[in-house]
Amino acid sequence: LVGEDGETHQGVFDVSFLNTIPNVTIFSPSFLEELEPMLGNAAFVNQGVGVIRYPRGGELKKPDIFKYTGNDFDFYGEKSSDTLIVTYGRIFSNAFSASEVLKDAGISVCVLKINVIKSLNLNSVELSLKFKNIIFFEESVKSASVAEKFGAELVQKDFKGKFVIRAIDDKFIPHGTVESQFKRFCFDVSGMVNVVKETIIL
Repeated sequence: LVGEDGETHQGVFDVSFLNTIPNVTIFSPSFLEELEPMLGNAAFVNQGVGVIRYPRGGELKKPDIFKYTGNDFDFYGEKSSDTLIVTYGRIFSNAFSASEVLKDAGISVCVLKINVIKSLNLNSVELSLKFKNIIFFEESVKSASVAEKFGAELVQKDFKGKFVIRAIDDKFIPHGTVESQFKRFCFDVSGMVNVVKETIIL
């Protein structure tokens, strides 16, 4: 989401169309600390086309416990929780903050941060099967999204829990601030908290 850059500049379609192209690897750093090593991997290690998905502007709040691991994915929080938030890119910051707010409210939530969103490391799906509730927040259109791929893999592995996708509908997004657009799609901290509460109550 690009906010005041306008309706024609929204960067929410790239993941979906790149997901359909063979031999493409998409790296999605959340912070500047990850950008340089991922760029190196894309240019010098990766076989085929390497893509870096990183928004313009400054990074969001970085958790104190964050460190770059070089892994395809990382879990944050209690893996014994019933509920898992899955996300990638800059909104991981808000997802982690939401997990802290929920923890203070007595609700334990684990967060899965995906660093390489194509091709999806299926071990991340395998390790997610034990959760009862999985909520995927994705700053991209829902059609052909990472969330849909993740959900399809859950079905293939006979996941018995509840899976919810919060992504962007198949429409153009009007001009507005990034903050207002985050709020509209529940990508802000309070929106994520509310979605999690609604999901685990239902």
